[in-house]
Amino acid sequence: FSPLKADLRASDGYVWTKAEVKKWTKLLWHTSKAEWKCLYDLNMQESKWDYTAQGDKTRQGRAYGIAQALPPDKYEYISTDWRTNPMTQVVWQKKYIELRYKGKPCYAWKHERRHGWY
Repeated sequence: FSPLKADLRASDGYVWTKAEVKKWTKLLWHTSKAEWKCLYDLNMQESKWDYTAQGDKTRQGRAYGIAQALPPDKYEYISTDWRTNPMTQVVWQKKYIELRYKGKPCYAWKHERRHGWY
């Protein structure tokens, strides 16, 4: 399973399993076990690793995807295929955590637990 094959699948309308999403995410992040655990727990809390997960309706719309981006069109920073491509969502989440939490999923997870969002 390689990111290249994953990219080809995503462009074909491939429906990803949660196991595949987690595997690809782990390859992309290539981080310590502790940071992976934080990212895993964060994504379990946010979306249960479901790239089609939708949050409750808010003034800004509904959060969407693995990272529960709100508004969800934030994912377009990476690609317009964010509704159907979990890789787009994971890459966006990685960039977001890099910018906001110094690249540390554990910082994001700590914020999530304290404030209910990250």
